[in-house]
Amino acid sequence: MKNFRFYFYVTISVIIFFILLSVVATPLVVKNQTTQFLDHQIEATRQNAKTLASLCGTFFDEENGKNRVLTGVQKGIGNSFEQPIFNSVIDWSGQILAHPDITLLDTAIDEDEALTSRIDNIVTGEKLYEYVIDSASESDGSSARPSNIIHLELVPQSDLIIATHLNISVIETIMNDYAYQTYMIFFITGLLALLCLLMTTRVLSSYYDAQIAIKTTKIEDSVVNLNKLNTSLEKYQKNLQDLKSSPVETAQDNKPSEAVKQRLLTYVRNELVPIAVEEIAYIYVENKITYLVCRDGKRSTSNESLDQIYSSLDQRAFFRANRQIIVSIQAISKITKYGNNALKIQTDPISEVDIVIGKNKAAQFRQWLDL
Repeated sequence: MKNFRFYFYVTISVIIFFILLSVVATPLVVKNQTTQFLDHQIEATRQNAKTLASLCGTFFDEENGKNRVLTGVQKGIGNSFEQPIFNSVIDWSGQILAHPDITLLDTAIDEDEALTSRIDNIVTGEKLYEYVIDSASESDGSSARPSNIIHLELVPQSDLIIATHLNISVIETIMNDYAYQTYMIFFITGLLALLCLLMTTRVLSSYYDAQIAIKTTKIEDSVVNLNKLNTSLEKYQKNLQDLKSSPVETAQDNKPSEAVKQRLLTYVRNELVPIAVEEIAYIYVENKITYLVCRDGKRSTSNESLDQIYSSLDQRAFFRANRQIIVSIQAISKITKYGNNALKIQTDPISEVDIVIGKNKAAQFRQWLDL
């Protein structure tokens, strides 16, 4: 593939970008989602604990009310151990009377299990998230993660307490799920972005390759045309020399030669100097002064205008390039492209001013060379 290296670097750059983005953004996303989830769970569980404590207090005054209450609560919370936050019942001594894990019944709660004393009794999702992170960094991962009490609700007119627990193992599983989902989102997004970028790059590169090919073709055509033009120039110069050196002239040749001057009167300082027309390289106007430059580089001036001089010259040997310059066919050394459709004439000696043939006269110049 012609652009394999470019596509390779683009792919590597996009992969590195999304890896860095996922590494930086995923913890923030997981923290935000977990905090919102825990805030919702805390509020819902608190309301549930208050409702449960109120119901327990209602039945506690009846005969055998405590046993009925504990039996009912145990049935109600029996399937809640896999939830991120669940309730249990303890008494004032710390003995567990009802718990989703029946193996913990009639045991005392661990002194380290009460989280409320370590977070100023104000439990929020953000504090619980930080606690889970710290707990995970301290754990060696060899044993099951414990639960911690985050809220206590007293049962009216009894020695019972509704304890709300944070299930650390479940919270860690939820956080891992959030992290996995976030990584997958970044992976899919990065893959789609890479495909879109490569497709866009391919379309743009194809478009610009096509444009370059068109411009290259135009340049090649221009080079071919310029080569033909310079070939025509050489051929015309040779034909003109042969025509001048031929002793035989037709009647048509004699007729225009009567009006064509063989010499022009010029001034060099205050001296009047005649110059043979065949020695002139080019004639130009600058600051309303007409300058004649000979093929040996010498320059002189004339009192005649450019129009007057051009009308007296052999127009087979001289061409009016523009309103300011007349150039001799024998002084032209090279023809180059100038802009889109204009031509630039290079002379020997080198012209003091640019000799440019505009696009309007370029066709006329080509016809002149083909004469």
